[in-house]
Amino acid sequence: MNGYMGQLKGPFQADEELFTKIQNTSSEKIAAVQHLGIQIVTGDLVMIEINGKEIEIGKTGMYEVRNTEITSIKFKTNVDENTLVDYVIKLKEDN
Repeated sequence: MNGYMGQLKGPFQADEELFTKIQNTSSEKIAAVQHLGIQIVTGDLVMIEINGKEIEIGKTGMYEVRNTEITSIKFKTNVDENTLVDYVIKLKEDN
């Protein structure tokens, strides 16, 4: 695997592009996020948008997806400092 693990910690604003934040944390050229885990401390439903598709995080406050190529991650509402976004990035291959 040609990727690295990382984590972002909230708070995050509604419609803030988290893929850009991930890119800014790396000195490498990132192709995509290939594994994503989100943990939210809330009893409410929270909407996120991944690659333009809205997804609901239920009352458990956990969401995980792997073996994919994510190039856009946004929360649809503001979330607090207890929000964690874990990821594995896929690096761009030099040609």
